[in-house]
Amino acid sequence: IAECGTLEQKGSVVKVLDHALDILLSDLGIVRRVYTDKLDIKAFKTRRIQSIPYMDLEWSNGRKQTLTAFTSVPVHLIKGDKPFEFKAVIPPPPPLTAKPAGGASAAGNDEDDDVITLD
Repeated sequence: IAECGTLEQKGSVVKVLDHALDILLSDLGIVRRVYTDKLDIKAFKTRRIQSIPYMDLEWSNGRKQTLTAFTSVPVHLIKGDKPFEFKAVIPPPPPLTAKPAGGASAAGNDEDDDVITLD
């Protein structure tokens, strides 16, 4: 990581803590802890519903995200302070984009992008 720069990996939340998340990086076969103070967020809140922990994140770009066990998240691995050490951070989700005028999607069809039909 020190030589090639930031690596992007797919991760899955395995544990929600008060100020951190444990994320399984399945391609590497390791679990890394991501601390909320290292993320680009305005605020966060942890809560429990029927003994299931959730973490609500409010990102600096205005997006909101709720994470719980088995939530898939992208993870950036960055160089740590010591040799052979690396840190894991969750990048913010991309900002919402407005739909083009007239309600048509970017592909040019008039179908709603949020509707999934099964034939």
